[in-house]
Amino acid sequence: CIRDRGLDVDGFDYTWQTEDKSPDSYKIAIWVEGPDPPFSDPFQDPPDASLSVVLIRGGLIATPSADFVALGDKFKIEGIVPGRESVDILTIAPDGGGGRGLDPNDILDDTNGKLDAPGLTYETAGVDTDGEFETEDITVGEDVDTGTYLIAALNYGRDGVWGKSLNDNLLEVLSNEYASPLGAKTTDQLLAILKDRTINAAGTDDLLGIATISVEKGFVTLDELEDVLLGKKIEITGTTNRQVDTSIIVTVEGLEETTPKLKPKIAEVKEDDKTFYNTFSISFDTTSTNIGTYEVTADDGDGHTASTTVTILPLEEHSVTVSTTPSPKTGEEAEKPTAKPTTTPKPTEEPEGTEETEEQPGFGMPLSIAGLLLAVAVLLRRRNKR
Repeated sequence: CIRDRGLDVDGFDYTWQTEDKSPDSYKIAIWVEGPDPPFSDPFQDPPDASLSVVLIRGGLIATPSADFVALGDKFKIEGIVPGRESVDILTIAPDGGGGRGLDPNDILDDTNGKLDAPGLTYETAGVDTDGEFETEDITVGEDVDTGTYLIAALNYGRDGVWGKSLNDNLLEVLSNEYASPLGAKTTDQLLAILKDRTINAAGTDDLLGIATISVEKGFVTLDELEDVLLGKKIEITGTTNRQVDTSIIVTVEGLEETTPKLKPKIAEVKEDDKTFYNTFSISFDTTSTNIGTYEVTADDGDGHTASTTVTILPLEEHSVTVSTTPSPKTGEEAEKPTAKPTTTPKPTEEPEGTEETEEQPGFGMPLSIAGLLLAVAVLLRRRNKR
């Protein structure tokens, strides 16, 4: 009830504990008591407001942080289990309990040497107030089995024990009363035992969520490259199953004496929604390079490499447009005869008596001598008069 003593009521919070409730439909009602009569009486009056709530048995959803993981990398298991406090997680190798799982010594160490099942790995995670959980990083060894791993995430319910066992230790519950150890069980057998001792027990409220992850050998690939014009950028892209943020070293090295080696660059692995695997990309400027063939190599630093080639071509020459308007000629070009027209012009008749006389060599020399003699004669005459 909300008792209003003359103050404005903006809202209220109330926590309804449901641990002891069974799955069913419940009605929640409220009555507000005012400062003056008549008061709302929860025992006599209808509620001022109400709503219905359906309680259901909470599910458990678990997913790995990636669909795949390369040897030597890490991943997490995350999920949601509303209303619970913790989650137990068991990963099973492709070859079952006798395989070489994500951490072959994990079960042996957790049971102080009592349970030898190298194909199993055991994790626990707490659940926050929103019902979400996330494990610490799970490291995948370099020498573990590759293939599809089964991930089983479980919660023992509100009674705090697994099935009818009265025991909250999952590994003990799974290994008790079986003639052969878990290390001798296949994946299917282990899953059947797991269900039999937990969710399939009569009257239990245990929860189980199943997921898978593919453990693979690491790889790096490069997309094919088209020829690049000198001065343009080489756009390099590739694919890998290495985890996000892994550094990929990319080199571009000439295959000829005239083609230099470019400075290496580092590309970061990113998750790509359009592809199943992760991708990386980097670009190289070719302004200071030479034309020729280059080898492009991507290296993840752990022995996984990929190579391809790219050819840098010279820039295309632009076509030159020749003007049809003749430009003025100077020097020797002016003295050169111009091309004759292809059509022969009609000859014109020249008037009589205008026949052109060719100038004979040495014709101007007698005239020069005669002028010189005349000048000498004039000088002698003037001298005699004196």
